Amino acid sequence: MKKQSLIIFLLLLCLSSNAQAWWGEKDNYWQCLLNELTDVKNDIAAESIINQCKDQHPIHTRVFVKKNTSWFGYSTAKHCVNSKAKSVRSDVAAQFIEAACYKLYPN
Repeated sequence: MKKQSLIIFLLLLCLSSNAQAWWGEKDNYWQCLLNELTDVKNDIAAESIINQCKDQHPIHTRVFVKKNTSWFGYSTAKHCVNSKAKSVRSDVAAQFIEAACYKLYPN
């Protein structure tokens, strides 16, 4: 009986919105930027991706965003920037990654 309860608890945990945030699956503009701008090589590609994210996500997903506090993700915005922007060669992409990290993670 304890195994069943544990399995049900873990299943519910995985389906919760907090679990999705742990894996970076929150559906908002800023997370879209973090997911798509990694490894961008030039500003033209970065601007295209930024526009796609804007088209996919309405304005309220750009403004009203809770800070992520996850066990598996980044603990701070600085950690996020260091990890996500390290292989980016586009200045535009780097600036938007930094903005997204500071929007999504605690300072």
